[in-house]
Amino acid sequence: MGMTSGSGQRGLIGRQDLLARLRAAVEAAIAGQGQLVLLAGEAGIGKTALATHAAAEARDRGALVLWAACLEGAGVPGYWPWVQVLRRLVAEAGADRARRIAADAPSLARLVPGLAAGAVAPPPPDDVAPPDDVAPEAARFQLFDELSSALLAEAETAPLVVVLDDLQWADPPSVLLLEFLVRRLQRMSMLVIGT
Repeated sequence: MGMTSGSGQRGLIGRQDLLARLRAAVEAAIAGQGQLVLLAGEAGIGKTALATHAAAEARDRGALVLWAACLEGAGVPGYWPWVQVLRRLVAEAGADRARRIAADAPSLARLVPGLAAGAVAPPPPDDVAPPDDVAPEAARFQLFDELSSALLAEAETAPLVVVLDDLQWADPPSVLLLEFLVRRLQRMSMLVIGT
């Protein structure tokens, strides 16, 4: 499997217990038992390195890995980690799949301009604006449902691992979307790792 002692674990010495837990989470997701794993601790202790190692293990086992990094500071667009996840999905799945996602998910097409054309554009400067005739709560629910449904549909094709790095900097709507997605993971071949 790839999570054994050796050069692939540089900087992960003394982390065999954590690596074993991550390996078990990858194996469970591949077997259709999705879950969320959160790696917490002080800055610089190796959370990202552990997530990178688990992602490599999952990729070696045939999983599609979608990585996003949350950013701190003003000017970061709403749903930024999820925009990155969708961009990576489009890059991996191709233009035809992107067009099908956009046709089934108009909220995602607004979140990631260019999705319908199969080529993603830079994110909009502000949070996703709902259509004029939709209440903000209903628009948010629609976005959450569309994104989680698109990811879970991909997980039916091949195991899926989503890594959200530096989750402490995610905007509140992105965290709510994560909570929404996690409720649907149990019987899916999908692992979400948050650092």
